[in-house]
Amino acid sequence: MVRDPKALQLFQELYEKAEGNKIPWEPADEGTFVASVGENFTVRSIKYAVEDQWGERSDKYAIVLTDRGGKELIRVTDEVEDVPWFQLQQFHEMARRRAFKVNENIDSFLGELNKL
Repeated sequence: MVRDPKALQLFQELYEKAEGNKIPWEPADEGTFVASVGENFTVRSIKYAVEDQWGERSDKYAIVLTDRGGKELIRVTDEVEDVPWFQLQQFHEMARRRAFKVNENIDSFLGELNKL
């Protein structure tokens, strides 16, 4: 585990904003969602697979903050002390739901379903 108070603060504040549906997520590459924050920063929520020494695959998650030029400023993973895997997974799911407008689409579907 790595002790990084700024990475922890970044994660906690992003998580709070994501819970409040305040981050304007958009789909990017497979397993990645991206949002611009102001004019100078971009944040990505990334899901990727890793393979252990026995060939077992598992999902990992990262939050990456980049500057205007695309330079990676920080990468937050579950290797950061007090940033648990399950919260990174929940964060990624919140980003996915916002990017794909899941709640709005469910409401629309339910409206159509009620017409049957």
